[in-house]
Amino acid sequence: MASLSIDGPNGRYRVTFDRSGRRHTIRLGRVPKKVGEQVRIKVEALIAARRAGTPPDVATAAWAAGLGDELHARLAAVGLVEWRRGDTLGGLLDDYLAGRAADAKSSTLVNLTGAAADLRGHFGADTRLRLIDERRAEAYRTDLLTRVPRLAPATSARWLKWAKQFFRHAAKLKLILANPFAGLSAPVTALPDSHVYVPAEHVRTVIAAADPVWALMIALSRYAAGRMTAHSPKTEHHPGRESRAVPLFPAVRLFLEDARRATPADAVFVVNGPRRTAGGPRPGGPAGGWTSAWPPACGPWSNGRASNRGPGRSTTCGRAWRPA
Repeated sequence: MASLSIDGPNGRYRVTFDRSGRRHTIRLGRVPKKVGEQVRIKVEALIAARRAGTPPDVATAAWAAGLGDELHARLAAVGLVEWRRGDTLGGLLDDYLAGRAADAKSSTLVNLTGAAADLRGHFGADTRLRLIDERRAEAYRTDLLTRVPRLAPATSARWLKWAKQFFRHAAKLKLILANPFAGLSAPVTALPDSHVYVPAEHVRTVIAAADPVWALMIALSRYAAGRMTAHSPKTEHHPGRESRAVPLFPAVRLFLEDARRATPADAVFVVNGPRRTAGGPRPGGPAGGWTSAWPPACGPWSNGRASNRGPGRSTTCGRAWRPA
């Protein structure tokens, strides 16, 4: 049956037993000998129930159900009890997402859910957490970086970051001994096509080809980062930091007044709802509206914070600019 023995110095004990021709060990760590003996007795009861193909007695079943996650996982690893749902990858991810639903922003939950779905697809929802070691974590990183079709570098880095956070949570709960993703990271490289120099006169040409509302949206995206009074979800839990004001530059005000004149007098907003088409062109403008005037190498809604470099200065698309 099972035996209790010393497992190194400092009062560490282990329970060992033979089953199906194999020697199994359950390490208890630093516990009083009396506690170790109690575990040994319960282990013998579990072994007997497994051999007989019957459920354990009520007292043993209640003892197993009341164990902490760490010792319970060690019993599950040697086949004496069933794994708890939280010991599987799917259980961990479901519990983590449910716990974050109360405090995380909607955009954060979208990112977390996407990363969780990718982990499930790669490892399998029923995979035991302790089977995902450093080697398998490294293989997941390689898959993210070499997947076909190719993932954007920022997506690979973000999903790897979330995987690291999921397993950090598992280690905190002692479901695993260590985080297998702890030392992993993915490079984040900007796409070269997003760093395109665009002369200021080209932006003015695009605005001239747009209807008043589209002209305002383009001007805001390039000269005011697309916002006026900006709601700040990341800082709203701090008193007085639920929003921040964006300076209203004289050039932007002209577009606001132009759009105001183009909307009904009783309208509350000058931009009402999403605009999914380029809208009608201005008189004398290109037939396709402002989109046909935009340079094909530069996405129209790229980060515009670097655009406002002073009146008449050049604008760029992407987070940085370099002259051609």
